[in-house]
Amino acid sequence: MCVQTITHSALASVNRILKCLVGLAMWSALLGALAVGVAQTTFISSASARLFSFGNAELEVLLKGIAAEWLSLGMMIGLITCAVLLKWLEVVVNWAATDVFQLKEELSRASESSMSPIFFLSDTGHLRLSPNKFYFHYPILYVGFSAKFTGSIGSFFSVKPSADEVESDPRRWWFTFFSVDPANFMSKRHGFEEKVRRFLRLQGVDDAGYPHIYVVTAPSFIRWAFNPVTYYYVYDEAFELAYTILEVSSTFHESHAYLLPRSGPGVVSTRDNYLYSCRFEKNFHISPFNKRAGAYKVDIVDPVQERRFDIKVTLLNEEGKRRMVVHTRSMEEPLEMLDAKWKDVIRMVLGWALCGFMVVLRTLWQCGRIFRMSNTEINERPEPLTTSKARAPSGAELKSQRVFLQYLQKCIDAYSVPVRVKIRLPRADIGDLPPSYDLVQRADGTAVDVDIAFLDVDIDVRSHAFWYNILSRTSFLELHESELALQPAMRSVNVSDWELLIDILNTQPELSGKNATSELSGLCSAWTKAVFSFHSLLFRRLHGGALEASPIYLYYKQRIPTDFVPPSSLGHFPVQDFAAYCSTIAAVVIVMLKAASFRLVLRIVKCLGWNLEWLPKQ
Repeated sequence: MCVQTITHSALASVNRILKCLVGLAMWSALLGALAVGVAQTTFISSASARLFSFGNAELEVLLKGIAAEWLSLGMMIGLITCAVLLKWLEVVVNWAATDVFQLKEELSRASESSMSPIFFLSDTGHLRLSPNKFYFHYPILYVGFSAKFTGSIGSFFSVKPSADEVESDPRRWWFTFFSVDPANFMSKRHGFEEKVRRFLRLQGVDDAGYPHIYVVTAPSFIRWAFNPVTYYYVYDEAFELAYTILEVSSTFHESHAYLLPRSGPGVVSTRDNYLYSCRFEKNFHISPFNKRAGAYKVDIVDPVQERRFDIKVTLLNEEGKRRMVVHTRSMEEPLEMLDAKWKDVIRMVLGWALCGFMVVLRTLWQCGRIFRMSNTEINERPEPLTTSKARAPSGAELKSQRVFLQYLQKCIDAYSVPVRVKIRLPRADIGDLPPSYDLVQRADGTAVDVDIAFLDVDIDVRSHAFWYNILSRTSFLELHESELALQPAMRSVNVSDWELLIDILNTQPELSGKNATSELSGLCSAWTKAVFSFHSLLFRRLHGGALEASPIYLYYKQRIPTDFVPPSSLGHFPVQDFAAYCSTIAAVVIVMLKAASFRLVLRIVKCLGWNLEWLPKQ
């Protein structure tokens, strides 16, 4: 231990000296480039003065300007190149000064010495068997680490602890070349270990008997990453692999997690070189070339015991026949970060830095080739199931949600019989249940007796697009008809009793106060009314109907009582007035303009012979 302490102290001293040298070299490069630029500019100016002393002043000015522009461009390129090279040198400096012994000791205390951070230099092969045979492959970089591991290895690699700690010091991690941010996985607010344990508990698994979790994912390079699949390996106290979790992500910022137990239902026979295989139903849409149907068969290798990464995913159609096989495996010896040499660090930064970006380009190129093939099946994107994590709502959708929920609560209060509306929102985190609101009829701002028989309506919001869909209609019956015109998998909302809900929403809440015209003048300034009139004209042009026919518009045009008390289940729910409604309609109209522009582009592309109607419209 004494030798280790002396070694680390020496490395820290070297680190400080090299950092000073790096800073000195950077400032020297900056001042030197400026001095050279000034000297060359002076030289060219004097040369130009001598060459054109016969009086051609315009040509002299032109040459001076061109020379100055080229010198400025050369200086800028030189400085950028120098900064990049010095940054790579800083990676080696910080890596050399990392307290490797302390990191190994922390892993050893947690009985996870075999779970040290490691790079898997892998290759992914895609084999399509139906309806067209097609194969392509590309290199991909994966990193494996313990779910308990947080911190950084110099400027080489880091795992951020949690979103809370990162927000408290947002510049703490910017310098790390390769990094993994837990906010991009499963949920926003927890570290990796807590995320996985919450998901296990949600699936009915007692996580107390599984102390070790190993994460394998694609690292981000300077905060940019492409993570199609993330793998979580759950081990019991004897360090035997018990569960594997596959978190699959789509390009629509949605994700879904599959739990693959080593024993129990779904486990099937496997080959000798795999630990176990599991078969399960497909419940998540990823590619337009495959339906959200069929099943997966996954062959799994223990990456901790085998010291290699190897997983094979086979997509089966409804008849159980193979449709596609995706095989990802490490092609070289994995790189142990805590045992790596300086040349390994340089090779990783130079050779694998742009791997994630190149994966995206290669995937898009191969998708284009598949799209141009004959007999290629194109499937529209369905809305995610309630077991999947939905995309985050946009600003327009959040505004529309607040407006609609307040209007719905006032309609419930004014309805002739007691009603109760339960609204379930799309799932925000994989490890948590979907949030829900219970809106109950109230009398004078308080809930009525719970023993009274209620008429119940369940609203299952499957997509946040529902919120601005309902504000972009002139009647609730129109919204109902537009949803029924879609296939069940494409609908943004499911309602248990549409007739009762429409009857509730068509209830006109009794409001005391001034009439609509005078109140409109009192609530809105001239500018607000002018902007709202402009958006009303756009709405009429895009929709074909007048915005003034909307019951929600008629409600917000009147006086809003100041004694509105939102239900406690809604949390912080600010009271809206007509000015806030105008802002919401402006956001809705912008969304409608984008949708109309998108439809126009689709028609133009279709005239050119490309049918892209399968692309998601919301």
